[in-house]
Amino acid sequence: MAAEVALLFLNQLEPRIPDNPELLVSSEAILSFATIRRSDPSQWERWRSILTRYHKADVIEYMLCEPLRIDGGGWESNAYRLIALTLRSGVEFFHDSEQQGWVSVKVDEHWENHPLRSRAFYLFLLRLFYRDTGESPGGRAMRAVLELFEARALFDGPECQVYLPSLSTMASYI
Repeated sequence: MAAEVALLFLNQLEPRIPDNPELLVSSEAILSFATIRRSDPSQWERWRSILTRYHKADVIEYMLCEPLRIDGGGWESNAYRLIALTLRSGVEFFHDSEQQGWVSVKVDEHWENHPLRSRAFYLFLLRLFYRDTGESPGGRAMRAVLELFEARALFDGPECQVYLPSLSTMASYI
């Protein structure tokens, strides 16, 4: 039953992919790929070729790979661990009218908004992982996490206006 629902979702998604290949890394698509990969090898090969055509095969394969064993405890990859840490921190994802992904991060007693591809958010992620493990998650895990969060902001998050101060406004603060 799960395989049929996953295929139904992916078949409805397929005509929209040429206009927006980022749909392939949406949360729903990733869950559907995981189901298809386990239950229907021929359909998985078909979708794998589509992912390859749109340069998404590597990130999807990485997200679906068998997690690494860490600390002799439960099974989880660095990417999965970083995703869990980030979501537990209470971040909120959204996008602007120009389809740029944003994140709201709670810092002390206030919220800060950052573009998902900003150095500030990258450092936020790095800090979360480092505080939890004492290590870096690695570049591949960071890229996979940022792609997943961008898809979440674009396809699951609300569209919000982002106000950036003009240079004249910023000069008045100096």
